Amino acid sequence: MLLDAKQRYDAKFIIYINSDILINPFIFHYVISASNFMISDSYLMAANVYDVMEVPSALSFSSIQSYVASVEQLRGAKRKTYAIDLFVFSSAFPFQQLQEVVVGRFLVDGEILRLAFAQSLPVVDVSAFISVHQGSNSSFSHAHALDPKDLYYNKQFQAPFQNGALKCTLHA
Repeated sequence: MLLDAKQRYDAKFIIYINSDILINPFIFHYVISASNFMISDSYLMAANVYDVMEVPSALSFSSIQSYVASVEQLRGAKRKTYAIDLFVFSSAFPFQQLQEVVVGRFLVDGEILRLAFAQSLPVVDVSAFISVHQGSNSSFSHAHALDPKDLYYNKQFQAPFQNGALKCTLHA
């Protein structure tokens, strides 16, 4: 999917987020600004997000600032460092070197980080821009509905390195 997006679209960045994430829009301003100062054409920005136990019933959309303030008020506990839900790839990111992981399945974040570390690519932690994960569902919440071979398909590619934890070159 990521390689296909890179081949189809002439974009400076490719952003991958899980569909249940309320993203902080200031991340986009940071990405555009920071990209001008990166020493490498190939880099990765990634974020841990915060859990929200209940899907919000009312968010303020009157301005970007009020939206961000209303999302930040929802913030619960920060998710584990190996549960990365938001990725920003430079257009030069070497997607073709990713192993044959299935995007959207458990442990894909570990493979993305493994490749970035193996290639010594700059990895920027953008977790300071608070984004939230709606609800308490995770990959494990759906485990009963999936064949374990399907749920854990990406595990066969996981290298034994720090569980794919977000360890960054730079922090926003």
